Amino acid sequence: MASFDPVMPEEAKNKARAHFDRHCKAWAVSRFARESGFAGDLDRVSFSVSLHPPTEQRVLADIKKARAWATAWREMPHQDTIEWSLRRWPSVGSQQVPEKVLLVGVEVIANFAGRAREWRRLANRMDNLAQRWRESWQTLSPSDVDVILAGLSRAVPSIRQLSDDDWDMLLSVLDWLFTHPGETRYARQLPVRGIDTKWVEGHRQAVTRLYCAFSGRETTGLLLKAPSQVRVRFLDDSLVPGGMRDLSATPDELARYTGRPKAAIICENLISLMTLPPLPGIVALHGGGYSVGDLGAIPWLSRMPVLYWGDIDSHGFTILNIWRHCHTHTHSIMMDRETLEQHRNLCVEEPDPAPNCPANTDMLTDEERATLSLLSEQGTHLRLEQERIEWNYALQRIKEAVEHLS
Repeated sequence: MASFDPVMPEEAKNKARAHFDRHCKAWAVSRFARESGFAGDLDRVSFSVSLHPPTEQRVLADIKKARAWATAWREMPHQDTIEWSLRRWPSVGSQQVPEKVLLVGVEVIANFAGRAREWRRLANRMDNLAQRWRESWQTLSPSDVDVILAGLSRAVPSIRQLSDDDWDMLLSVLDWLFTHPGETRYARQLPVRGIDTKWVEGHRQAVTRLYCAFSGRETTGLLLKAPSQVRVRFLDDSLVPGGMRDLSATPDELARYTGRPKAAIICENLISLMTLPPLPGIVALHGGGYSVGDLGAIPWLSRMPVLYWGDIDSHGFTILNIWRHCHTHTHSIMMDRETLEQHRNLCVEEPDPAPNCPANTDMLTDEERATLSLLSEQGTHLRLEQERIEWNYALQRIKEAVEHLS
């Protein structure tokens, strides 16, 4: 008969540790709920580990191992968590045998698992939040209980990892945000000692989740960097605001533009934007490659035809595909086989093709997909940059595209 396979103290501690790690987030939320006056009961939390004590036959098969196992459990701390039973065996006499470990309460589980210090720190942080909620935040910016608990649950993993200094700074930032609701500030301007843009960037997730959960707002209003600037050229004098034909503005500022262009041209590269000729009813904007998404904050672009002119390469088509998810009415210009074939001798090898291209082409036309396929048919990835296209050819194609919109 094979000897028994006992559960040793270290194995039981590992099981308790794994159980703690799986459930401490929920326990932390319950701790906050209880301290805030919501429902939350941690006293009934329990966890047990069966120690699989041996039968008499298995003890006889390896009595040395059985004695070592029992001795290990007798020498264990936390004896009040170990349940023993009396076994009367004819061959080896009466023996006290450990049956199982029964841990009742989060503190007991954490202590047995070697996580007592961590739980005390996490519990204290939940108490900090509960106190602030009761005494201040609740009246400044009340939020729904379910929203608070859900947001707190998402934030607990980050809270658990914070140093004591970072936790104190996080509370100071939250206090400021609650006492200055709706104030948009750059992170560097926060009047909290030790806070800078780097700190806010590194702890943005915890700050955002906690503030939004407790305030019911969708954002903290904190800015890490200056808003993006969009270069714009008005190709029709009748559209020019205040005599400024060429300007840079944030997307939010451009959203307030009240002119009535008939169409817009978005150029991936700045030099292409700067060389566009006068065109009746047209406003031109710099897409800036993958920054083109910033233009999504300009609502009037969704109310007019948009022409997009990008590089003929994997990144150019990927950017076009991304843009079209928000602006399905966009037409590309000079991103076709005709343009590629007429300028093939000006192509260069693309050094770093887009990683998910051609997979991400769901918004491309058949012509655009065919052009994309030509770029890699020889085993290398070609690139035809906008600036390399012969200017008279480009000018003619742009004018044709604009006339086609009329």
